[in-house]
Amino acid sequence: MPCLLATARRPDLTRGGLAFKLAFWAALCLPSLAASGSVTADSLFVEATSRSTRRLEDRISLLKRAAKLDRGQSKVYHALGRLSMEQNTISSRAAARKWLKKAMVLDPENMTYHESYATLLRRQGFGYNSMRHFRKILAMDPE
Repeated sequence: MPCLLATARRPDLTRGGLAFKLAFWAALCLPSLAASGSVTADSLFVEATSRSTRRLEDRISLLKRAAKLDRGQSKVYHALGRLSMEQNTISSRAAARKWLKKAMVLDPENMTYHESYATLLRRQGFGYNSMRHFRKILAMDPE
């Protein structure tokens, strides 16, 4: 357990209290835990979607590892799609489309997933398809 030993050797981490210690532990230990296989998809999801200073590419790679660990979590695929949209390149938008479609297949009733997909279509220049998808969302829930 090198992570526990590393935090035990650093008693001067009282700045910021428990939250600071937990953030330090997560930054130090998450990569080694992931390598050992004792990280769950949920912990990777939380780490990737938290408002951290991690680079976008690092957050995407964490989510890809989470998707490999548990292929049934639509929220992971949705987060992958949203982060890929943030990259704002042609290839990242194509990847975002793939991830968002997987999320919608796993949870077809989730309006947020459909809204993200319609927004992506609009950003890709598919205005007509985007409007059709937004109309489909309204038909699913007219409120």
